[in-house]
Amino acid sequence: MGIGLLEKMIEYCDQMYSDYQCDECTGHNCTNKCKDCLDDIHFHTNRIRRSYDCEKLLYYYLCRYSYKYCSEIIYALEKIDSSRYPFFNILSLGCGGAADLMAFDCCTDGDDDIYYHGVDINTYWNDIHSKISEIYPHASFTTGFDVRTDIPSLRNEGYNVIIIEYLISYLYSQDSTVVIDLFDDLIEYVISNKPQNSPMLIIINDVDNDGLGRGVFDGFSSKLQNKGYDIKVKKYRFNESSYYKGSTLHDSNNNLFDIPVSIKSEYCVAIKCKSAQLIIEID
Repeated sequence: MGIGLLEKMIEYCDQMYSDYQCDECTGHNCTNKCKDCLDDIHFHTNRIRRSYDCEKLLYYYLCRYSYKYCSEIIYALEKIDSSRYPFFNILSLGCGGAADLMAFDCCTDGDDDIYYHGVDINTYWNDIHSKISEIYPHASFTTGFDVRTDIPSLRNEGYNVIIIEYLISYLYSQDSTVVIDLFDDLIEYVISNKPQNSPMLIIINDVDNDGLGRGVFDGFSSKLQNKGYDIKVKKYRFNESSYYKGSTLHDSNNNLFDIPVSIKSEYCVAIKCKSAQLIIEID
């Protein structure tokens, strides 16, 4: 197997991060160390920065988290029968650095039957998205996309895969009602227009913490059942001590990649898989 999308993007972002000048950094009291900014955001301290509003920060982010996020989606994909899907037309909500596309790239022999549309509100991803599309021509991206208002614009795209990775926790921390509205919009505008010749796959992969929205995952399943959809639901976790009700513990929480020592050290790479996963298939 040749060098995959993940490896190519790590190489690109590592180089861009190394060459980048921080002269226009928007962080308050920024230390010019992106780890400090990311930790400040993720641990809700917000002394340095409140959002991912820095291009250099996102080069660092991709190098730090892509191995983990990609591994988590691969674990989920191993739980489905991919032969049932004649193609994959993927909608990725809050796509970020497209770790989910990297997972599909790892799990398939080629990109002929994989089409990917990533949407994200953050325009600072634009350069990374352009590079991904250059490497993976069947990938397209829309930034400035607000899931609160823009889902209806996707009604005629014929997606048969929806990936929601580390978006629910973000939305839930802002306003939990937004998540419920998102589920309603996806059912009305996207799921109702799924292709007739394929099942639909939905993967929610997010923080394994009820206080960050895990408890609302099941609301999606309930809404689909109430609408009369024939669904199969699987729930998984990586944390043995997690209280994710009805979930099955994955056999391993190991990262699935050999991470170069230099990358691991420079970017404090997230190693272990820790998420909670809801996998829904609609026939």
